[in-house]
Amino acid sequence: MEPKITDFGGSRCISEEQRTMVTENLFGTLGYIAPEFIDKGQISFKNDIFSLGVIMINLLSGHDGCIPEKWHESIDASCPQMKRCIEIAQRCVDTDPHMRPTAGEIILHLKEKEIIIEKDPPTIDEPRNDPRSSLHQVVQIQSTAYRDSSGTFEGILRQRSIVVKRLSMTIQFDDQFFSNEVKAMMFLQHKNIVQFLGYCSHTEEEAMKYGGLIMADRRERLLCFEYLSNGSLDRYVSDASCGLGWRERYQIIKGICEGLHYLHGNYIVSMDLKPTSILLDDNMVPKIADLCLSDFFAGGQNQTVIEKKIGTQNIYCLGVIITEILTGQKQYYFANDEKLLESWKERLLHTSSAGLILLEQVRVCAEIRRACRADDPDKRPDTGRIIEMLLETETDRAGAQGNLLCMEFNVMECILKGTKKPGILSHQLLLFITGKFSRQQEIGRSEFAITYRGILLHPSVAVKRLSMTKEFDNRLFSNEINTLVLVQHKNIVQFLGYTQEEAMEYQGEVIMPDTRERLLCFEYLSKGSLKDYVSDASRGLEWRSRYQIIKGICEGIHYLHGNNIVHGELRPTNVLLDDNMDPKIACFCISRCFVEHQRSAVTPNKIESMGYMAPDAFAGFITFMSDIYSLGIIIAEMLTGCKDIQKENVLESWRTRLGTSLTDILLEQVRVCTEISIACINPNPERRPDMQRIIEMIDETECEEPAEQ
Repeated sequence: MEPKITDFGGSRCISEEQRTMVTENLFGTLGYIAPEFIDKGQISFKNDIFSLGVIMINLLSGHDGCIPEKWHESIDASCPQMKRCIEIAQRCVDTDPHMRPTAGEIILHLKEKEIIIEKDPPTIDEPRNDPRSSLHQVVQIQSTAYRDSSGTFEGILRQRSIVVKRLSMTIQFDDQFFSNEVKAMMFLQHKNIVQFLGYCSHTEEEAMKYGGLIMADRRERLLCFEYLSNGSLDRYVSDASCGLGWRERYQIIKGICEGLHYLHGNYIVSMDLKPTSILLDDNMVPKIADLCLSDFFAGGQNQTVIEKKIGTQNIYCLGVIITEILTGQKQYYFANDEKLLESWKERLLHTSSAGLILLEQVRVCAEIRRACRADDPDKRPDTGRIIEMLLETETDRAGAQGNLLCMEFNVMECILKGTKKPGILSHQLLLFITGKFSRQQEIGRSEFAITYRGILLHPSVAVKRLSMTKEFDNRLFSNEINTLVLVQHKNIVQFLGYTQEEAMEYQGEVIMPDTRERLLCFEYLSKGSLKDYVSDASRGLEWRSRYQIIKGICEGIHYLHGNNIVHGELRPTNVLLDDNMDPKIACFCISRCFVEHQRSAVTPNKIESMGYMAPDAFAGFITFMSDIYSLGIIIAEMLTGCKDIQKENVLESWRTRLGTSLTDILLEQVRVCTEISIACINPNPERRPDMQRIIEMIDETECEEPAEQ
């Protein structure tokens, strides 16, 4: 119903300087012709204004042709807009042309009372404009919530629930902010953007007391949106132990990312992205709202500048929101990703492939939120990359992979329980449980490997990623595996399996990977390595803890030597501790399994553990006595905190610390351990004790202690 003017046969082109012209030819439709044209033949812009006034009267009163003198008295002017149109029409048909308004003045007068008429009922996804009178009639104030300088009201429009937001006109929230939101919302149509139904911009004069009675403009700005029954996201923020399930949280995260991606694709930056500006519908689908603070970039602006500003403004906020959805907290230390995954693991994993896929989604979302909150804006991902990362967890391949991983999980559980022997593990499984070798799950580094914590259904595991160097080649890798599969002792780290990428088929051809991934999997030992607990007698571990560690190491080496295995690289970093501080020997890369009556082996790839390697081993030979020497140095460090040991000094320092009624018993253990250490580090290998004798010496100190202990 947009009007369009036609029939320009009688039109004239008049310059601004000319203003009027005279003609002797009378033309036009009686009733619509201005009186000065009939009487004097004068043609001017005011002729059209008179005709416009007649047309307005016809529309307002329904009269056609002769217009009664008091035509306006029969009209029930129910709204300010109609009153303004009556005033304009009366001025337009004034017999004096000079008293008629110009077209520009008429437009200004109409804009002051502008009401944009609604087109159709809001039944399709398209922004609608609604007259102020209609919006005021439909708003039934059930609750009022003032947020961001605005009041929000719930109402019913044509049997549909809506929300009308009344904006407060302040210095901070002026016409520009109102214009921004209307401009941003008018052209947006996306399932994750709140649906915009209409708006109203209205100004009317009102008598107010200000000293005396004055007339002032009262301005009102209204915005109309779809009603979303589940409110804003902040009502659902919680940690992993309660609240929404993971699938709902994931769909909310994904929906927010897709909505933001749509905005950025339309050069719109939401400047106030937060949980209260994200609303949820009946199906918990998120929709971004409150775009009044948004920036709208023109397509001609520099693309690099736009992308940088978009990344700077929105991506960081997205990271904070994802953090809250995952943890229930805004501030969550990035180093706690392991703790985060543990909390979700307890809720998600029930030995099913679906649980594994969901846990992978948790890990990816944690990785996204960490990247989004990077201090350097240039290092934050864009929304396109974020969505790619999310979609990678949803593919059919991910589902099939989940089924395979579930089977692998079950195998590893059996190995941990001892019902199945260690063997080849899936590379995909180890990649999955380490978060694709995430820096957040790294727990240790050495010259030849990086160790990661792997998250399983119940206990965690350690995955050792070996480097590919000349010093650590496939021979050493195979040697460590061959040794580990033979040993099983409470003081030897439990070996679970290994993987090594081999040749694979790709597009009908057999190919070899450029870098062969070599991975070893062990039980996870929470207390780290013995190196972190080495100290002198004045501080650190109590004697009983140190004694149990020394005894445990000796029993582990005794077991190895009893099975003709030489470790070859004993040192504190290769002794790990479990929750109970029980020691477990690890790292068997240069170990040797001797045949019967063999007493030494050549190690061409000599790995020098300076300070722990026996002098006789420097020539490239390792024997059982090489381990005995290394054991002596380790015991010396457990007694004194250093590699040098003097018997008198050791006894005196521990006598000072012990100072109890049990000094004699515990000091005897100190004395025996000191003698063992001194004997073990004898330069002459033939004068070092064997492990059987060392165990006998330790057992002799373990008499029954009094009950008061």
